[in-house]
Amino acid sequence: MNLSRREIMKLIAGSLPAYYASSALSLAAGTAPASTATKPAESAATQGLKDVYKGKFLIGTAGDLPRGYSEIELANIKANYDIVTPENCMKPQGTQPSEGNFSFATPDALVAWCEQNGLKVWGHTLCWHSQTPQFFFQGTREEALARLQKHIETVVGHFAGKLVGWDVVNESIADNGDGQTENLRNSSWYRLVGPDVLNKAFEWAHKADPAAQLYYNDYNIEQDAADNKGKYPSSLLLLKRLLDAKVPINGVGIQGHWHLYTRVDNIEKAIEGYKALGLKVSISELDVTTNETNSGAFNPGAAGGTRRGQGRGADANTPAAAPRGPAAMAPAQNSVMAAIGAAPGDANGVGRGAGRGGMMGGGMGAGMMGGGMMGGGRRGGTPPSPELLEKQANIYKQIFQIFKKNADVISRVTFWGISDNRSWRAGQNPLLYDGQYNPKPAYKAVIDVGLGK
Repeated sequence: MNLSRREIMKLIAGSLPAYYASSALSLAAGTAPASTATKPAESAATQGLKDVYKGKFLIGTAGDLPRGYSEIELANIKANYDIVTPENCMKPQGTQPSEGNFSFATPDALVAWCEQNGLKVWGHTLCWHSQTPQFFFQGTREEALARLQKHIETVVGHFAGKLVGWDVVNESIADNGDGQTENLRNSSWYRLVGPDVLNKAFEWAHKADPAAQLYYNDYNIEQDAADNKGKYPSSLLLLKRLLDAKVPINGVGIQGHWHLYTRVDNIEKAIEGYKALGLKVSISELDVTTNETNSGAFNPGAAGGTRRGQGRGADANTPAAAPRGPAAMAPAQNSVMAAIGAAPGDANGVGRGAGRGGMMGGGMGAGMMGGGMMGGGRRGGTPPSPELLEKQANIYKQIFQIFKKNADVISRVTFWGISDNRSWRAGQNPLLYDGQYNPKPAYKAVIDVGLGK
């Protein structure tokens, strides 16, 4: 279906409340909306998210665009965001599914679409314990390092000059540490290679594209920062070691998988701590759930004892007890997905990213449990009450006030998805748009903070 810009924006306007519809129609016409008695509401409506934060930091979203995305979805992205992070297609499983066989068709399409539509691209991710084929970890330490070097130099080199930056290393710090050490995760990379795998990954990425910004990315590293506990002090030790070794690192990504009871003072304290190290900060995978309190666990009850759950980013080489819940379905699920050519989830459950895009939903998903069918997200769940939506809006308001206050150090804020159905946390109502692309109270809250209200 090929629609004109006017037709697309009229479709969007037809699905929006009156508060937002005028801006969509004016965009379709290519003119500013006429002045009316409801000018304050319209002033918020006439600008997208990226517009109200212009000059402060980039506003991003995640997805493996454009395949599987509707005209309305793509129009929404162009109206609201400056930058796109590929949700799955640039991960090791997507870019080198078997040794020496690199695949760039999907990420090339994403980069081309973004270039055509004036959006930047952020690369995600190069060195991770999950969604990484097992051949990387075979043989000796030297052989594993040689494979990682070839992978990073090939992938970063392929996109050199086209991407703003990369999440070079992802989720290296284990959960539930005492904060006295770096507390590196007991995964394949660190058992086989050791802590210097991080140093080398950054060095190789910088060599392949000296102009790219290079970040370390992790979840819950801000949690308990106000009390200097948990993963936060471990992250400071890790980042300081890299900086002391003159590793080419520019910033740290706080993923930002939050909920209604998230302590926002932790977020500000972490931002201040990373700034003190001389690093930039991104909020790299933002969402705020209305009906969970697990700070990002896809399968919080899964085996292995992590708060986040082995189902979200498990290392397939790490022994664990028998999986429970959705994780127990992984073998059968993967056999179904293998039959249609999709990447399987990891050994302990539905992979964190491997299921987020979904079948025919723009992702590389392990599919039906993780990403949904035909729509880019898991359907279902109880619709949130107006009270929960207002609480969600208040959390978004508070965190964006913190981001705006610290705009000198924050480089971008990226939402991990574009609607409640196009999300790895679908069913938990985490984003600014519901499953029908109606803006929620949280959308207005974020816009209002940008406008200084």
